[in-house]
Amino acid sequence: MTDQQKSPEELRSEIEDTREELGETVEQLAAKADVKARAHEAVEERKEAVREKVDEVRTTTQQTATTGVQQAKRNPVIPAAAGVAALVIVALIVRRRRS
Repeated sequence: MTDQQKSPEELRSEIEDTREELGETVEQLAAKADVKARAHEAVEERKEAVREKVDEVRTTTQQTATTGVQQAKRNPVIPAAAGVAALVIVALIVRRRRS
């Protein structure tokens, strides 16, 4: 059907569709041209990525600490030996200072 064969209502409908498409295109172009908003959005994305990484590291650290405590409870000889070694070192340092 050519433009001459279309009814006025069909032409109005096509014009309205074209206006809507044009409006959407203008909005998309405006969003791309808004450098400040895009930069802010990129910063927020990076912040969120850092927060997620911090949470991941925190969880891993807590799990590792819990595992270490559990191992120390199962085999208290190692922490006790480390404590004794620390006391010996402190005693030697104090003894040398007094001499």
